[in-house]
Amino acid sequence: MGKNNWRDQDRPIFDSQKFGIVVNDPENPGARTIAEPHMANNNAEVTRTATGGMAAGHMPHFIDGSDAMANKGMTISFQHVPSEEDVTFKAFITAFNETFNCDWASETVYGRSDPIHMFKNTQREITLAFNVPAASEGESFENLARVQRLITFLYPSYTTDGSATTGGNQADVTNALTISNSPLVRLRIMNILAARPQIGDADGTVGGGNGGRASEAAVYSTLGTFERHVQDGGGGEWPSTSVGSNTIAGNYHGGLLGIIKNVSVNHNLDNPDHGVFEINQGTILPKMIEVNLTFSAIHEHTLGWFNDGAGSQVFANQLFPYGVNDASRFGEDGFDRTTGVPDPSTLERANNIAREMLTGELDELAEEVEQHDQDIANAEARYAGLFGKARFNKDIRRGRHLNNDYIQSAVRGRATQNLNSATNSALRSAGIDASSSTLDTYRDVGMEDNYEDFIG
Repeated sequence: MGKNNWRDQDRPIFDSQKFGIVVNDPENPGARTIAEPHMANNNAEVTRTATGGMAAGHMPHFIDGSDAMANKGMTISFQHVPSEEDVTFKAFITAFNETFNCDWASETVYGRSDPIHMFKNTQREITLAFNVPAASEGESFENLARVQRLITFLYPSYTTDGSATTGGNQADVTNALTISNSPLVRLRIMNILAARPQIGDADGTVGGGNGGRASEAAVYSTLGTFERHVQDGGGGEWPSTSVGSNTIAGNYHGGLLGIIKNVSVNHNLDNPDHGVFEINQGTILPKMIEVNLTFSAIHEHTLGWFNDGAGSQVFANQLFPYGVNDASRFGEDGFDRTTGVPDPSTLERANNIAREMLTGELDELAEEVEQHDQDIANAEARYAGLFGKARFNKDIRRGRHLNNDYIQSAVRGRATQNLNSATNSALRSAGIDASSSTLDTYRDVGMEDNYEDFIG
Protein backbone atom coordinates (compact mmCIF):
# COMPACT_ATOMS: atom_id res chain seq x y z
CA MET A 1 0.00 0.00 0.00
CA GLY A 2 1.06 3.61 -0.27
CA LYS A 3 2.67 4.78 -3.49
CA ASN A 4 4.17 2.21 -5.80
CA ASN A 5 6.64 3.37 -8.42
CA TRP A 6 4.56 2.42 -11.43
CA ARG A 7 6.81 4.52 -13.68
CA ASP A 8 9.62 2.00 -13.11
CA GLN A 9 7.16 -0.90 -13.26
CA ASP A 10 7.43 -1.73 -9.56
CA ARG A 11 4.57 -3.94 -8.45
CA PRO A 12 3.11 -4.64 -5.01
CA ILE A 13 4.57 -7.73 -3.35
CA PHE A 14 2.19 -10.12 -1.61
CA ASP A 15 3.39 -12.16 1.38
CA SER A 16 0.84 -13.74 3.73
CA GLN A 17 3.39 -13.75 6.56
CA LYS A 18 4.77 -10.25 6.06
CA PHE A 19 3.38 -8.98 9.37
CA GLY A 20 4.69 -11.97 11.30
CA ILE A 21 3.02 -14.89 12.99
CA VAL A 22 0.92 -14.79 16.13
CA VAL A 23 2.32 -17.24 18.70
CA ASN A 24 2.02 -17.88 22.43
CA ASP A 25 4.43 -15.74 24.44
CA PRO A 26 6.87 -18.16 26.10
CA GLU A 27 7.82 -15.57 28.72
CA ASN A 28 4.25 -14.63 29.59
CA PRO A 29 1.90 -17.63 29.85
CA GLY A 30 -1.57 -16.88 28.53
CA ALA A 31 -0.36 -13.94 26.47
CA ARG A 32 0.37 -13.80 22.77
CA THR A 33 3.10 -12.12 20.76
CA ILE A 34 4.34 -11.81 17.19
CA ALA A 35 7.21 -13.87 15.86
CA GLU A 36 9.04 -12.98 12.69
CA PRO A 37 8.38 -15.60 9.99
CA HIS A 38 12.06 -16.52 9.62
CA MET A 39 12.24 -17.17 13.37
CA ALA A 40 8.91 -18.96 13.73
CA ASN A 41 8.92 -21.17 10.66
CA ASN A 42 10.42 -24.64 11.06
CA ASN A 43 11.09 -24.06 14.78
CA ALA A 44 8.05 -25.83 16.16
CA GLU A 45 8.39 -28.29 18.99
CA VAL A 46 6.79 -31.71 18.53
CA THR A 47 4.51 -32.80 21.35
CA ARG A 48 3.99 -36.56 21.53
CA THR A 49 0.41 -37.77 21.53
CA ALA A 50 -1.34 -41.13 21.52
CA THR A 51 -1.63 -41.01 17.74
CA GLY A 52 1.88 -39.78 17.04
CA GLY A 53 2.69 -36.13 17.48
CA MET A 54 1.72 -32.60 16.58
CA ALA A 55 3.61 -29.36 16.13
CA ALA A 56 3.21 -26.88 18.96
CA GLY A 57 4.61 -23.51 19.87
CA HIS A 58 5.11 -22.01 16.44
CA MET A 59 3.25 -22.09 13.17
CA PRO A 60 4.91 -24.49 10.68
CA HIS A 61 6.17 -23.08 7.42
CA PHE A 62 3.59 -22.88 4.64
CA ILE A 63 3.37 -21.30 1.22
CA ASP A 64 0.20 -19.51 0.15
CA GLY A 65 -0.34 -20.24 -3.53
CA SER A 66 -2.46 -17.10 -3.94
CA ASP A 67 0.64 -15.02 -3.10
CA ALA A 68 2.39 -16.48 -6.13
CA MET A 69 -0.57 -15.76 -8.40
CA ALA A 70 -0.88 -12.18 -7.15
CA ASN A 71 2.84 -11.60 -7.61
CA LYS A 72 2.37 -12.69 -11.24
CA GLY A 73 -0.04 -9.79 -11.75
CA MET A 74 -3.36 -11.49 -11.04
CA THR A 75 -4.58 -8.48 -9.10
CA ILE A 76 -7.18 -5.73 -8.76
CA SER A 77 -5.54 -2.33 -8.33
CA PHE A 78 -6.99 1.06 -7.39
CA GLN A 79 -5.18 4.41 -7.55
CA HIS A 80 -6.43 7.61 -5.94
CA VAL A 81 -5.70 10.18 -8.65
CA PRO A 82 -5.24 13.35 -6.50
CA SER A 83 -2.75 11.73 -4.12
CA GLU A 84 -1.43 8.95 -6.40
CA GLU A 85 -1.82 6.57 -3.45
CA ASP A 86 -2.80 3.06 -4.51
CA VAL A 87 -4.00 -0.23 -3.06
CA THR A 88 -3.92 -3.66 -4.67
CA PHE A 89 -5.92 -6.81 -3.91
CA LYS A 90 -5.59 -10.41 -4.98
CA ALA A 91 -7.98 -11.10 -7.84
CA PHE A 92 -10.50 -13.33 -6.04
CA ILE A 93 -13.23 -11.97 -8.32
CA THR A 94 -16.78 -13.23 -7.76
CA ALA A 95 -18.54 -10.87 -10.18
CA PHE A 96 -17.41 -8.59 -12.99
CA ASN A 97 -20.12 -7.08 -15.16
CA GLU A 98 -20.03 -4.19 -17.60
CA THR A 99 -23.02 -2.19 -18.80
CA PHE A 100 -22.83 0.18 -21.77
CA ASN A 101 -25.83 2.52 -21.53
CA CYS A 102 -26.77 4.47 -24.66
CA ASP A 103 -28.63 7.69 -23.92
CA TRP A 104 -31.00 8.91 -26.63
CA ALA A 105 -33.24 11.97 -26.80
CA SER A 106 -36.47 10.93 -28.50
CA GLU A 107 -38.94 13.40 -29.92
CA THR A 108 -42.37 12.48 -31.22
CA VAL A 109 -43.26 14.30 -34.44
CA TYR A 110 -46.78 14.73 -35.76
CA GLY A 111 -47.49 12.45 -38.67
CA ARG A 112 -44.61 10.03 -38.04
CA SER A 113 -45.12 6.51 -36.75
CA ASP A 114 -41.81 6.50 -34.93
CA PRO A 115 -40.14 9.21 -32.87
CA ILE A 116 -36.95 10.90 -34.01
CA HIS A 117 -34.01 9.64 -31.95
CA MET A 118 -31.04 11.90 -31.29
CA PHE A 119 -27.97 10.25 -29.81
CA LYS A 120 -26.50 11.89 -26.69
CA ASN A 121 -23.79 9.61 -25.28
CA THR A 122 -22.79 6.11 -24.22
CA GLN A 123 -21.87 5.54 -20.59
CA ARG A 124 -19.87 2.60 -19.28
CA GLU A 125 -20.57 1.26 -15.82
CA ILE A 126 -18.83 -1.65 -14.11
CA THR A 127 -20.02 -3.69 -11.15
CA LEU A 128 -17.25 -5.54 -9.38
CA ALA A 129 -17.36 -7.99 -6.48
CA PHE A 130 -14.33 -9.69 -5.00
CA ASN A 131 -13.28 -11.58 -1.90
CA VAL A 132 -10.36 -10.68 0.34
CA PRO A 133 -9.38 -13.93 2.14
CA ALA A 134 -6.69 -14.26 4.79
CA ALA A 135 -4.35 -17.22 5.20
CA SER A 136 -2.87 -15.90 8.45
CA GLU A 137 -3.53 -13.37 11.21
CA GLY A 138 -0.98 -11.03 9.66
CA GLU A 139 -2.62 -11.17 6.25
CA SER A 140 -6.00 -10.56 7.87
CA PHE A 141 -4.61 -7.38 9.44
CA GLU A 142 -3.13 -6.35 6.11
CA ASN A 143 -6.42 -7.05 4.30
CA LEU A 144 -8.32 -4.84 6.72
CA ALA A 145 -5.77 -2.11 6.04
CA ARG A 146 -6.23 -2.55 2.29
CA VAL A 147 -10.00 -2.19 2.52
CA GLN A 148 -9.53 0.78 4.84
CA ARG A 149 -7.29 2.43 2.27
CA LEU A 150 -9.85 1.80 -0.50
CA ILE A 151 -12.57 3.47 1.58
CA THR A 152 -10.43 6.60 1.98
CA PHE A 153 -10.34 6.90 -1.82
CA LEU A 154 -14.04 7.82 -1.71
CA TYR A 155 -13.36 11.19 -0.09
CA PRO A 156 -12.20 14.46 -1.72
CA SER A 157 -9.06 16.52 -1.31
CA TYR A 158 -9.32 19.86 0.51
CA THR A 159 -7.50 23.16 0.25
CA THR A 160 -6.83 24.80 3.60
CA ASP A 161 -4.92 27.79 4.82
CA GLY A 162 -2.75 27.67 7.89
CA SER A 163 -5.68 28.40 10.19
CA ALA A 164 -7.62 25.41 8.97
CA THR A 165 -5.19 22.81 10.27
CA THR A 166 -4.21 21.65 13.70
CA GLY A 167 -1.17 19.84 15.03
CA GLY A 168 -0.08 16.92 12.90
CA ASN A 169 -1.50 18.64 9.79
CA GLN A 170 -4.98 17.35 10.62
CA ALA A 171 -7.94 19.25 9.25
CA ASP A 172 -9.73 21.50 11.72
CA VAL A 173 -13.38 20.65 11.17
CA THR A 174 -14.49 23.85 12.91
CA ASN A 175 -13.19 25.94 9.99
CA ALA A 176 -14.48 26.11 6.45
CA LEU A 177 -12.77 23.81 3.94
CA THR A 178 -12.68 24.05 0.16
CA ILE A 179 -12.75 20.96 -2.03
CA SER A 180 -9.77 21.10 -4.36
CA ASN A 181 -10.06 17.70 -6.06
CA SER A 182 -12.88 15.22 -6.48
CA PRO A 183 -12.01 11.63 -5.56
CA LEU A 184 -11.28 10.32 -9.04
CA VAL A 185 -9.94 6.77 -9.08
CA ARG A 186 -8.12 4.55 -11.56
CA LEU A 187 -9.09 0.89 -11.64
CA ARG A 188 -7.05 -1.86 -13.24
CA ILE A 189 -8.03 -5.55 -13.33
CA MET A 190 -5.23 -7.51 -14.95
CA ASN A 191 -5.51 -7.12 -18.74
CA ILE A 192 -9.32 -7.12 -18.76
CA LEU A 193 -9.85 -3.58 -17.47
CA ALA A 194 -7.29 -0.85 -18.11
CA ALA A 195 -6.79 2.45 -19.88
CA ARG A 196 -6.25 1.92 -23.61
CA PRO A 197 -3.74 4.15 -25.42
CA GLN A 198 -4.14 5.39 -28.96
CA ILE A 199 -2.15 7.32 -31.53
CA GLY A 200 -1.17 10.71 -30.11
CA ASP A 201 -0.73 9.56 -26.52
CA ALA A 202 3.02 9.10 -26.84
CA ASP A 203 5.54 11.87 -27.42
CA GLY A 204 6.02 11.24 -31.12
CA THR A 205 9.42 9.60 -30.76
CA VAL A 206 8.20 6.06 -30.04
CA GLY A 207 9.55 3.63 -32.62
CA GLY A 208 13.06 4.97 -32.71
CA GLY A 209 14.53 8.43 -33.13
CA ASN A 210 12.16 11.28 -33.86
CA GLY A 211 10.18 9.65 -36.59
CA GLY A 212 7.00 11.41 -35.48
CA ARG A 213 3.54 9.90 -35.70
CA ALA A 214 4.44 7.54 -38.57
CA SER A 215 6.95 5.59 -36.47
CA GLU A 216 4.58 5.80 -33.53
CA ALA A 217 1.81 4.23 -35.61
CA ALA A 218 4.11 1.35 -36.57
CA VAL A 219 4.68 0.50 -32.90
CA TYR A 220 1.05 1.05 -32.00
CA SER A 221 -0.06 -1.47 -34.64
CA THR A 222 1.67 -4.27 -32.70
CA LEU A 223 0.04 -3.51 -29.34
CA GLY A 224 -2.61 -5.92 -28.13
CA THR A 225 -1.82 -8.70 -30.61
CA PHE A 226 -2.05 -12.33 -29.58
CA GLU A 227 1.74 -12.59 -29.81
CA ARG A 228 2.15 -9.64 -27.43
CA HIS A 229 -0.37 -11.11 -24.99
CA VAL A 230 1.69 -14.30 -24.91
CA GLN A 231 5.07 -12.56 -24.72
CA ASP A 232 4.53 -9.62 -22.36
CA GLY A 233 0.91 -9.56 -21.29
CA GLY A 234 -0.44 -7.58 -24.25
CA GLY A 235 1.96 -4.65 -24.55
CA GLY A 236 -1.09 -2.42 -24.19
CA GLU A 237 0.84 0.59 -22.93
CA TRP A 238 3.56 2.87 -24.24
CA PRO A 239 6.31 2.55 -25.04
CA SER A 240 6.20 -1.20 -25.71
CA THR A 241 5.97 -3.29 -22.56
CA SER A 242 3.39 -4.37 -20.03
CA VAL A 243 2.17 -2.84 -16.76
CA GLY A 244 3.48 0.57 -15.78
CA SER A 245 4.34 2.56 -18.91
CA ASN A 246 1.05 4.07 -20.04
CA THR A 247 1.53 7.82 -20.48
CA ILE A 248 -2.12 8.78 -20.88
CA ALA A 249 -2.20 11.91 -18.71
CA GLY A 250 0.81 10.55 -16.84
CA ASN A 251 -1.03 7.33 -16.12
CA TYR A 252 1.82 5.01 -15.21
CA HIS A 253 -0.58 2.96 -13.09
CA GLY A 254 -2.40 1.98 -16.28
CA GLY A 255 -5.85 1.96 -14.72
CA LEU A 256 -9.10 3.14 -16.27
CA LEU A 257 -10.14 6.56 -14.98
CA GLY A 258 -13.53 6.87 -13.31
CA ILE A 259 -15.52 7.34 -10.13
CA ILE A 260 -16.60 4.84 -7.52
CA LYS A 261 -20.31 5.36 -7.02
CA ASN A 262 -20.72 3.04 -4.05
CA VAL A 263 -18.86 0.42 -2.02
CA SER A 264 -20.32 -2.21 0.28
CA VAL A 265 -18.13 -4.23 2.64
CA ASN A 266 -19.17 -7.50 4.29
CA HIS A 267 -16.81 -8.61 7.04
CA ASN A 268 -18.58 -12.00 7.45
CA LEU A 269 -18.49 -11.74 11.23
CA ASP A 270 -21.71 -13.75 11.46
CA ASN A 271 -20.80 -16.35 8.85
CA PRO A 272 -19.81 -19.68 10.44
CA ASP A 273 -18.16 -20.77 7.18
CA HIS A 274 -15.48 -18.10 7.61
CA GLY A 275 -15.30 -16.75 11.15
CA VAL A 276 -12.60 -14.47 12.54
CA PHE A 277 -9.14 -14.52 14.08
CA GLU A 278 -9.35 -13.75 17.78
CA ILE A 279 -6.20 -11.72 18.41
CA ASN A 280 -6.81 -10.55 21.95
CA GLN A 281 -9.62 -9.70 24.31
CA GLY A 282 -12.17 -7.74 22.31
CA THR A 283 -9.91 -7.78 19.25
CA ILE A 284 -10.83 -9.73 16.13
CA LEU A 285 -9.74 -9.75 12.50
CA PRO A 286 -12.04 -11.05 9.73
CA LYS A 287 -10.87 -14.06 7.78
CA MET A 288 -12.93 -13.19 4.71
CA ILE A 289 -13.99 -9.73 3.57
CA GLU A 290 -16.36 -9.34 0.65
CA VAL A 291 -16.25 -6.09 -1.34
CA ASN A 292 -18.86 -4.96 -3.86
CA LEU A 293 -18.63 -1.70 -5.78
CA THR A 294 -19.96 0.18 -8.79
CA PHE A 295 -17.45 2.00 -10.99
CA SER A 296 -18.41 4.53 -13.65
CA ALA A 297 -15.76 5.00 -16.34
CA ILE A 298 -14.45 8.35 -17.57
CA HIS A 299 -12.77 7.84 -20.92
CA GLU A 300 -9.89 10.14 -21.76
CA HIS A 301 -10.36 9.94 -25.52
CA THR A 302 -13.16 10.62 -27.93
CA LEU A 303 -14.65 7.27 -28.77
CA GLY A 304 -16.38 6.81 -32.08
CA TRP A 305 -15.96 6.21 -35.79
CA PHE A 306 -13.97 8.52 -38.07
CA ASN A 307 -13.29 8.77 -41.80
CA ASP A 308 -10.00 7.14 -42.70
CA GLY A 309 -9.48 9.22 -45.82
CA ALA A 310 -10.10 6.25 -48.09
CA GLY A 311 -13.87 6.37 -48.18
CA SER A 312 -14.33 4.16 -45.15
CA GLN A 313 -14.64 4.56 -41.40
CA VAL A 314 -12.42 3.26 -38.61
CA PHE A 315 -12.93 3.22 -34.86
CA ALA A 316 -10.85 5.77 -32.97
CA ASN A 317 -9.16 3.27 -30.66
CA GLN A 318 -8.40 -0.21 -31.95
CA LEU A 319 -7.65 -1.43 -28.38
CA PHE A 320 -10.94 -0.31 -26.80
CA PRO A 321 -12.20 -1.71 -24.51
CA TYR A 322 -10.30 -4.98 -23.84
CA GLY A 323 -6.87 -4.32 -25.32
CA VAL A 324 -7.27 -6.89 -28.09
CA ASN A 325 -5.81 -6.19 -31.52
CA ASP A 326 -6.89 -8.80 -34.07
CA ALA A 327 -6.33 -6.58 -37.11
CA SER A 328 -2.51 -6.53 -37.06
CA ARG A 329 -1.91 -9.95 -38.60
CA PHE A 330 -5.49 -10.71 -39.58
CA GLY A 331 -7.03 -7.95 -41.61
CA GLU A 332 -10.58 -6.70 -41.65
CA ASP A 333 -11.51 -9.62 -43.90
CA GLY A 334 -10.34 -12.00 -41.16
CA PHE A 335 -7.59 -13.57 -43.27
CA ASP A 336 -3.88 -13.80 -42.47
CA ARG A 337 -2.02 -10.85 -43.98
CA THR A 338 1.11 -12.98 -44.40
CA THR A 339 -0.58 -15.50 -46.71
CA GLY A 340 -3.44 -13.47 -48.13
CA VAL A 341 -6.90 -14.73 -48.96
CA PRO A 342 -6.80 -18.54 -49.22
CA ASP A 343 -8.00 -20.42 -52.28
CA PRO A 344 -11.54 -21.73 -51.56
CA SER A 345 -10.71 -25.08 -53.20
CA THR A 346 -7.64 -25.43 -50.90
CA LEU A 347 -9.79 -24.74 -47.84
CA GLU A 348 -12.38 -27.29 -48.97
CA ARG A 349 -9.72 -29.93 -49.60
CA ALA A 350 -8.12 -29.33 -46.17
CA ASN A 351 -11.50 -29.54 -44.46
CA ASN A 352 -12.35 -32.78 -46.25
CA ILE A 353 -9.02 -34.35 -45.26
CA ALA A 354 -9.49 -33.35 -41.63
CA ARG A 355 -13.03 -34.74 -41.60
CA GLU A 356 -11.91 -38.03 -43.17
CA MET A 357 -9.07 -38.37 -40.66
CA LEU A 358 -11.40 -37.73 -37.75
CA THR A 359 -14.04 -40.09 -39.11
CA GLY A 360 -11.41 -42.77 -39.73
CA GLU A 361 -10.03 -42.48 -36.19
CA LEU A 362 -13.50 -42.76 -34.70
CA ASP A 363 -14.31 -45.77 -36.85
CA GLU A 364 -11.03 -47.40 -35.86
CA LEU A 365 -11.73 -46.79 -32.19
CA ALA A 366 -15.23 -48.25 -32.50
CA GLU A 367 -13.84 -51.35 -34.22
CA GLU A 368 -11.22 -51.76 -31.49
CA VAL A 369 -13.86 -51.55 -28.75
CA GLU A 370 -16.05 -54.06 -30.60
CA GLN A 371 -13.12 -56.49 -31.03
CA HIS A 372 -12.22 -56.16 -27.32
CA ASP A 373 -15.77 -56.99 -26.27
CA GLN A 374 -15.79 -60.01 -28.60
CA ASP A 375 -12.42 -61.27 -27.33
CA ILE A 376 -13.48 -61.01 -23.69
CA ALA A 377 -16.78 -62.78 -24.42
CA ASN A 378 -14.98 -65.63 -26.25
CA ALA A 379 -12.48 -65.97 -23.40
CA GLU A 380 -15.29 -66.23 -20.85
CA ALA A 381 -17.02 -68.88 -22.97
CA ARG A 382 -13.94 -71.03 -23.70
CA TYR A 383 -11.96 -70.74 -20.49
CA ALA A 384 -14.68 -70.63 -17.84
CA GLY A 385 -14.90 -73.35 -15.26
CA LEU A 386 -12.45 -75.44 -13.28
CA PHE A 387 -10.28 -76.49 -16.22
CA GLY A 388 -10.23 -73.12 -17.99
CA LYS A 389 -6.59 -72.35 -17.16
CA ALA A 390 -5.44 -75.80 -18.34
CA ARG A 391 -7.36 -75.40 -21.60
CA PHE A 392 -5.79 -71.97 -22.14
CA ASN A 393 -2.28 -73.38 -21.65
CA LYS A 394 -3.04 -76.33 -23.96
CA ASP A 395 -4.28 -73.96 -26.69
CA ILE A 396 -0.97 -72.08 -26.45
CA ARG A 397 1.24 -75.19 -26.38
CA ARG A 398 -0.45 -76.79 -29.37
CA GLY A 399 -0.68 -73.56 -31.33
CA ARG A 400 -4.43 -73.86 -31.83
CA HIS A 401 -4.72 -70.06 -31.82
CA LEU A 402 -2.56 -69.76 -34.92
CA ASN A 403 -5.07 -71.12 -37.41
CA ASN A 404 -8.39 -70.71 -35.61
CA ASP A 405 -9.92 -67.22 -35.44
CA TYR A 406 -12.26 -68.13 -32.56
CA ILE A 407 -9.48 -69.57 -30.38
CA GLN A 408 -7.21 -66.68 -31.30
CA SER A 409 -9.90 -64.25 -30.11
CA ALA A 410 -10.38 -66.20 -26.87
CA VAL A 411 -6.61 -66.24 -26.24
CA ARG A 412 -6.43 -62.47 -26.73
CA GLY A 413 -9.30 -62.02 -24.29
CA ARG A 414 -7.72 -64.22 -21.61
CA ALA A 415 -4.29 -62.55 -22.08
CA THR A 416 -5.98 -59.18 -21.60
CA GLN A 417 -7.69 -60.35 -18.40
CA ASN A 418 -4.44 -61.79 -17.00
CA LEU A 419 -2.44 -58.63 -17.75
CA ASN A 420 -5.17 -56.39 -16.38
CA SER A 421 -5.31 -58.41 -13.17
CA ALA A 422 -1.52 -58.16 -12.75
CA THR A 423 -1.61 -54.39 -13.39
CA ASN A 424 -4.30 -53.75 -10.78
CA SER A 425 -2.49 -55.96 -8.28
CA ALA A 426 0.67 -53.90 -8.74
CA LEU A 427 -1.27 -50.67 -8.24
CA ARG A 428 -2.75 -51.94 -4.99
CA SER A 429 0.66 -53.10 -3.75
CA ALA A 430 2.02 -49.62 -4.41
CA GLY A 431 -0.81 -48.08 -2.37
CA ILE A 432 -2.33 -46.39 -5.41
CA ASP A 433 -6.09 -46.03 -5.18
CA ALA A 434 -6.80 -46.58 -8.87
CA SER A 435 -7.65 -49.39 -11.24
CA SER A 436 -7.44 -50.12 -14.95
CA SER A 437 -10.21 -51.60 -17.05
CA THR A 438 -9.66 -54.44 -19.50
CA LEU A 439 -10.37 -52.03 -22.35
CA ASP A 440 -7.62 -49.70 -21.08
CA THR A 441 -5.19 -52.61 -20.99
CA TYR A 442 -6.32 -53.86 -24.41
CA ARG A 443 -5.73 -50.46 -26.01
CA ASP A 444 -2.55 -49.52 -24.11
CA VAL A 445 -0.58 -52.59 -25.18
CA GLY A 446 -2.12 -52.98 -28.64
CA MET A 447 -3.42 -56.44 -27.71
CA GLU A 448 -5.09 -57.01 -31.06
CA ASP A 449 -1.72 -57.01 -32.84
CA ASN A 450 0.72 -57.82 -30.03
CA TYR A 451 -1.11 -60.51 -28.05
CA GLU A 452 1.65 -63.07 -28.60
CA ASP A 453 3.93 -60.98 -26.36
CA PHE A 454 1.64 -61.77 -23.40
CA ILE A 455 0.84 -65.47 -23.79
CA GLY A 456 4.27 -66.99 -23.13
